[in-house]
Amino acid sequence: MKLEQHDTCSLVIEQEGKFLLIKRLNEPGKGLWAVPGGHREVGESLQECAAREGKEEIGPVEVEGPLWVFVHDVELGHRHRAHVFKGKIVGKVQAGDDAAEACWLSLEDINTLDGKNKVIQSSLRVVNQLLFGEADPKVGGIRETAGEVVKREEKKPKLRKKVQE
Repeated sequence: MKLEQHDTCSLVIEQEGKFLLIKRLNEPGKGLWAVPGGHREVGESLQECAAREGKEEIGPVEVEGPLWVFVHDVELGHRHRAHVFKGKIVGKVQAGDDAAEACWLSLEDINTLDGKNKVIQSSLRVVNQLLFGEADPKVGGIRETAGEVVKREEKKPKLRKKVQE
């Protein structure tokens, strides 16, 4: 079995006590609610990934962070190292290519959806971590703080982006 680990970026966007979630249009998780985000592309910085994923799923965003990083298992032999950014909407929210819908949801709304198994669990983890405060590397599978991520990224060799044909 081939073992896979990918870097992903997620955006937690909060406004007036509500969180912006998308309803996934495609697999994995088609029809489930999640914070905006996705896989990092070759040659892309973490910040570029977060901004691109936001733009593709909900429209232009400003990104701050990463705030923290955690690892979550997708399935046996496949894991994501999720880099969480704080996002701010620039303009109007509009469901993009990867989203069937984009909605501002209260914690009560999210809880109701979760009770019906309609929320991706890693997204609950992102919202909860924001609610409970600064990431503690010893709690909840948090692997790196924001400062540690920056140091790791600075040490990586720069990869060239694929040329679009």
